[in-house]
Amino acid sequence: MCCTTDPPSRRCEDEADEFAGEFLMPANDIRHQFSSRTDLNDLAQLKLHWRVSMQALLSRALVVGRITKAHNTRLWKLISMHGYRRCEPNGFRLEQAGLLAEMVRVHTEKLEFSLDDLCDLLGIEAEEVRLLYRPYTASEDPVAKQVPHLRLVE
Repeated sequence: MCCTTDPPSRRCEDEADEFAGEFLMPANDIRHQFSSRTDLNDLAQLKLHWRVSMQALLSRALVVGRITKAHNTRLWKLISMHGYRRCEPNGFRLEQAGLLAEMVRVHTEKLEFSLDDLCDLLGIEAEEVRLLYRPYTASEDPVAKQVPHLRLVE
């Protein structure tokens, strides 16, 4: 896989897409679930099983060679026509990363890591740590204490 600091090139994006497709929908496991008659209803049902978008499934069907380019194009047009590019049927709740939250809690409470320690460990900025991992409550967060609070004056 391409790992440079330059802006992602088309080749890098293609490699990342290929990796993600195989990781989430292994060709040997998913290939037989598509046919030349795959339609939007099939994709909506497969979405529930594979827990990926209908659009990802449609792309994968073409990559694994189970639908033609023309069939792929027809299905993309139907997806657009039905508004599924923005809101697909058979939505599912995103899973919460419970283990990650527990790891952050252990590091901050038991191991007494500070915000700076977490930033160094994760290699990211304090704002990202707060947004992504929420290791502190506002009263414990040293950076949050520096932010002035607005109040209504009458």
